[in-house]
Amino acid sequence: MTIDKNDTEIDFEAFRRGDPREFEKVLDRVSGLVGDIAALYTDNPDDQEDVYQEICVRIWGQRHHYDDRGVLSSWVYKLGHRHGFNWRAKRVSQNGTIARYSVGHVPREHMGRLVGDPRRLLNYNQFLDALERAFEDLPPRQWEAFELVVLEGNSPKQAAHKLGVTDTTVRSHVRHVRARLRELLEECKDDLS
Repeated sequence: MTIDKNDTEIDFEAFRRGDPREFEKVLDRVSGLVGDIAALYTDNPDDQEDVYQEICVRIWGQRHHYDDRGVLSSWVYKLGHRHGFNWRAKRVSQNGTIARYSVGHVPREHMGRLVGDPRRLLNYNQFLDALERAFEDLPPRQWEAFELVVLEGNSPKQAAHKLGVTDTTVRSHVRHVRARLRELLEECKDDLS
């Protein structure tokens, strides 16, 4: 068994069982490493904090997989990088979808009305900003379900298989995203007409 000399005071059996005190000891031990990993995947301090917290949640959720045969920091390193890689891939995918939905130019059929009225053009740009924020604020599971079903054309059953949930859950997630987008359109209807 290879153990960090600093890890000897952690009761890993209690950690795996979910003892909060031992979990705190683990987080104290690896907090610098987790922060470094988060910084590798984003320069944005808010995003770094999110990635940091999500990695900590992963450590908690995966604690029963740590068999303390290896070095704790190596286990956290692998877990953290796997999450950071997935986080960045999802962010790139999300940004691509946002770009497809929020075009950088005025649609040709509305150009005359919008360009001729600066107030309408401002409202249109504010709508695009609100749309982008709405996508960014979606819970990750709702976003993933929406992307798989609506944007990629998977059936709810196929998406459910990919996400490891039921197709009823996928339909519910997609319904919530569509409802949020309808609310957004309703809020902006007068400004865009």
